[in-house]
Amino acid sequence: MAALKARNLSNETINIKLDEGRGVRDLMTIINANGDNVYFDFPSTLLTLNILIDYKIESKKNSFNDKEKALLGKLYIEKFRETTKALLEEKHLFPKYVEFSNSLDEIQL
Repeated sequence: MAALKARNLSNETINIKLDEGRGVRDLMTIINANGDNVYFDFPSTLLTLNILIDYKIESKKNSFNDKEKALLGKLYIEKFRETTKALLEEKHLFPKYVEFSNSLDEIQL
């Protein structure tokens, strides 16, 4: 939170009520000083991704499969991005209202 304040950003958690699944989901937002850019965090998606990757690529005793896990994570993130983009385009929200934060090419393996 100190890093956000140092960058002149504030945060707020919004509770979203859903008709299906869990009744309420928390969505963290990051807002710049002008209030004109809002960034969303989807922590449950990333937590689930880590669990899935650990399940798919087991680490044997005294060994780590970090490279394989990073490659699988990058693949899943790209699929998530593609699906999200398609859903946003169907509702005419992308690219006018939504921007992705970075390129997968920037992810270090």
